[in-house]
Amino acid sequence: GLNFEQFKSLFIRMYYEQMSGYQFDQVAIISRNLIFYLDILPQLTATEKLGDLQNIFIEENKITLKEYFILAFCVQAIAMKDTTFKAEQLTMAQIENLKEVLQKTDDFLNILVADYSSFRKADMEINKLFNGKYTKNRFNPLFVYPIVETQISEDGRKYVIPNFLAYIDKAFRGVFWWFNNHFEKKGKALDFRIFFGGIFEEYVKLILNTIYGKNSVKKLILKNGEEFFDWYVIKDEKVYLFEAKAYQFNLVSKTTAEKESVIDVEIGKVAKAMKQVNKNVQKISKNKELSIFRGKKVIPIIVALEMPFVDTDLYDEWLLTKEIKKEEIIRTMNIEELEVYENGKNKLELEDILDEIKKNHHKNFTSIMKEKGITSFNNTILDKKYKDFANSLATKPLF
Repeated sequence: GLNFEQFKSLFIRMYYEQMSGYQFDQVAIISRNLIFYLDILPQLTATEKLGDLQNIFIEENKITLKEYFILAFCVQAIAMKDTTFKAEQLTMAQIENLKEVLQKTDDFLNILVADYSSFRKADMEINKLFNGKYTKNRFNPLFVYPIVETQISEDGRKYVIPNFLAYIDKAFRGVFWWFNNHFEKKGKALDFRIFFGGIFEEYVKLILNTIYGKNSVKKLILKNGEEFFDWYVIKDEKVYLFEAKAYQFNLVSKTTAEKESVIDVEIGKVAKAMKQVNKNVQKISKNKELSIFRGKKVIPIIVALEMPFVDTDLYDEWLLTKEIKKEEIIRTMNIEELEVYENGKNKLELEDILDEIKKNHHKNFTSIMKEKGITSFNNTILDKKYKDFANSLATKPLF
């Protein structure tokens, strides 16, 4: 049988293997990344170390980020009806406002397509990195190449999308990994992740605005130039302190969920963030600049990009191995949970939901909201972004 440590790894692997609509909210993934790269990125100043990310993408792929997402959206529309398609279905399409973009279909496909030979090679090269005992939990190369080029037939090249959800994941969420891999080759992956952290921080603010209102979400910079949390919200006698961390599991952790990888890499990152948060909270009683928070109940929350079960107590014992005391464990959640909380903001306090999850293994964020009669789990910003983008392409929203 499995011991509890092994069960933890099993839960993590199952999370990534399920590929269900529950794990992958398609509208949220699409809209979130459209906002990351089309709305927030253009507002940020290029860094000297990285350069202009938008220009880098054009130089490498011959298409802009906007053109890439338009084509990703169009291929998705085709795949909803038929998983097999030809590039000519796009290049020959009579859509007046997209004619120029659709001529770049091959440039788009070059990013996501592998033929049978390349697909098998990727499968072998990626999976040989992992311990042989994980052969039942192989990394699926569809997450790298979600479109497979079939053998050339009499009427030209044909492509197939074997798994629609893998396509959505790679085509939209995969833009992060495209940049990460690009900068990794230049020894600048950490610089990129720090820069992307700034994008994620601004995104968290947008979501908080839908919950608490624009005028309530604020930032405080101390006189010494240090930032006191990314965002704070004062609500009656409480103060919510939000720290945005664009954490997500790496390839080894999500594929094998090996205890060593999860603890050393993923839990290590969370523990570091918790130490930072606790240190900042302690400043409230010592620093006069933070006196507006005194006398209020202080509720620090870490918001991650994607870390399975991070809102539960699944990792608590592992956190203790990272010099975190039980009383120092900070409430942590994923961005998708903060997004859907908009629907429960008038019925439930955010801290109460997170505390309830910790107490009851059988509950999750949405199940607690359902208990209070909440049936909607969308987000107004994400829904609007999706519909506006679809309408700008003269395409019906797909979901």
